[in-house]
Amino acid sequence: MKTIRILPTLIAALALSAALLATGCASVTVCDKGPNMVTVENDGCFLFYCIPLFSGDPDYPNQQVCNWFSNTVDLETNVRLLDEAARERGAIGYRNVVSHRDDERIILLLLKRKIFKTSAELVR
Repeated sequence: MKTIRILPTLIAALALSAALLATGCASVTVCDKGPNMVTVENDGCFLFYCIPLFSGDPDYPNQQVCNWFSNTVDLETNVRLLDEAARERGAIGYRNVVSHRDDERIILLLLKRKIFKTSAELVR
């Protein structure tokens, strides 16, 4: 009987630890050497693979700030961050845009982490 009561507590503890380890983050990285490349990465955690728990806050890139219970892990958010990075560096646009989405299972059928990456070369 005690084993049955421990199992839900164990699952909850594992879910909480996985969520804390996989905090949402939006980041923008710029390489100024050679061709100016910008890489935008945004990730978040989803309960039952579809209910957003948290994701990176595009208003605070490169900081560990989350948007709770919202999904910002999409191409639209990444392009917005790419536009802002290009504008800040005086670029007139960008080319060679590549986007990629990864899904990582954290706890089978319980939590999933989505990662959306977009990179481009700035045109001056």
